[in-house]
Amino acid sequence: MKSHHAYQLAAMKAALINHV
Repeated sequence: MKSHHAYQLAAMKAALINHV
């Protein structure tokens, strides 16, 4: 479960960086 949360967090971070 924690692994999934970390993956989601990383994905959001990547999306944020990609957006900028």
